[in-house]
Amino acid sequence: MTLRDVKKQPYALLREETSRLLRTSAAMYMFLAEEAVRQLGDRAEPIIRRHLRRYGEFRGYELREAHRALGLPINMETLQTHWDSASGLISVGDSAGGKMFSPCKTVYDVYECPASVVWQGHNFWRWGHVYCDEFHESCAHTYHPNAHVVIPQNLMKKGDDHCAFTWTMLPDEKEPNWGPVSELGKKLAKNYMPKTNEEAAQKALIRGSRLHGARYATFAKELLAEGLAGEAVLREGLRKFSRYRGEMLLGEHQSLDRHDMSKARMCFAHHDLPYEYLWTSTETEDENGFILEISYCPLYDVWQDMDALDVGKIYCEETYGALAEGYDLAAIEMQQSQCGGCQTCKICAREKR
Repeated sequence: MTLRDVKKQPYALLREETSRLLRTSAAMYMFLAEEAVRQLGDRAEPIIRRHLRRYGEFRGYELREAHRALGLPINMETLQTHWDSASGLISVGDSAGGKMFSPCKTVYDVYECPASVVWQGHNFWRWGHVYCDEFHESCAHTYHPNAHVVIPQNLMKKGDDHCAFTWTMLPDEKEPNWGPVSELGKKLAKNYMPKTNEEAAQKALIRGSRLHGARYATFAKELLAEGLAGEAVLREGLRKFSRYRGEMLLGEHQSLDRHDMSKARMCFAHHDLPYEYLWTSTETEDENGFILEISYCPLYDVWQDMDALDVGKIYCEETYGALAEGYDLAAIEMQQSQCGGCQTCKICAREKR
C-alpha cells in the first residue's frame, strides 16, 4: 500500500506536489552540473551537454512510443497536448500569436516554471539556459526526425519574463515506418489520457517520478564514463543535493502540525518526491527508529528499463545519509535495496537522542 491514497487527494494538493517534484528534480541537475564544473573545469561542459541530449533522446523516444500505443498521430500538436513532464500541468500559458496548437506548428508562452524558480534563486542562469536549448531540441528531433523547437525568449535569460516556445515540423507525405508498437509504449500509455483534473495530476506525478529517475541516470552514465574523476563528481553532487533537500524539507515541515508523528516519519510522509502517493511500502516504528520497507519504487522501475541499476545503487548509497544531515536526523540508512538485488528496499530513519 501507499502511505496516502493518491486517488482521494484534492487537485490543488496534487498540483502543488507536481510543482515540488519539478523543483526537486531541477535542483538535482543543478547540483550535479555545478559539481562537474567545480571538479572538472572546462571538461565539464561537453559532459553536461551530452547528458542533456541523451535525456532528450530518452524522453522523445518514450513520448513517441506512448503516443503510438494510444493511436495518436506523431506531430507537434500531439507532443504538446500529451506532454510527459508535470510541467504540462503547471507551466503552459496563452500564446501571443495565432493558433496555439496545430499538427505542424505549436506556439505557446510559459510564465510559470518551477525549475526556473530554483535555478534563478541559485544564480544558475547559464546552465539553466543550456538545459533548455539542449534538452528540448534533442527531445523534439527524437520524437519526430523533422521536428525542431526554438525558444527566442527564455526565463533563464536575464531580462526575459517568460519562455516563448515554437515547435515545428515539415508536413510529411508519408508517415515514417516506426515499426510495431512496443511493449514499453503500451506500459507508458496507461499514464496518459486523464478523465479529470485530479487524474491528470496523479498521472503527472507518475510520469514526473519516472523522468526524475531518467534525468539522474543519463547524467550519471555520462559522468561514470569519465572514470574515477566522474564518479567523484557524481557522489559529491548527490550528497550536496541531498543535504539541500533535507534543509528545504525541514524548513517546510516546521510549520506543519506533527504532534502525532515522529520527526523521522515526517521526513517520508511529507517528502519532496511523492513517496506517500506512489511508492508501495509498509512502515513500522519502534525504539530503533522509523522503518520503511518498499516493494515498488518508480525510480527502480525506470532504472531497470534503462539497464541502469548500477547507477541507481549509487543514488541510494549517497542520498539518504546526506538527507539525514540536512533534515537534522541521526541517520537514514538504506539497509537493503532492489538495485542491490534484494526483493524490497528497506530504509531506517533514526532521530537524535
